[in-house]
Amino acid sequence: MGGLVIVEPRSEFVHLNDVAKLVYGNLGKCFLRDLIDRRSTESSDRLNVVGGIIANYSDIYGFRLPSNVLDKIDHDELREPKVDGGAMLAKAAGAKEPRIIYDSLCVKREDITRVSDAITNVRHNSTLQIR
Repeated sequence: MGGLVIVEPRSEFVHLNDVAKLVYGNLGKCFLRDLIDRRSTESSDRLNVVGGIIANYSDIYGFRLPSNVLDKIDHDELREPKVDGGAMLAKAAGAKEPRIIYDSLCVKREDITRVSDAITNVRHNSTLQIR
């Protein structure tokens, strides 16, 4: 990551990539997981996709570079950047060499169950679910 240091969040936060791993594992065999798997066979790319999905259901926090202050990321601001780096970074979209805007993306620990349940419910509501 070019000398970038991933900062450990305060105890009430969990890194987005850890939450993405949990959510991805909870999906089981379903249409949504198949769509994610088709996007890439690389683990970090799958985490990026799941991290983007989580951002639709939860507030995401990160360090806006070069700051060392953990801030809530505005949902409008997160639509344009691309979740990258195994769901640890938000990069500006559209540029040939996207620059990192936020580092060490994370979710509040208290939101993890709600987010996981919301995405799992989407999975269960799919008419194309595979058993």
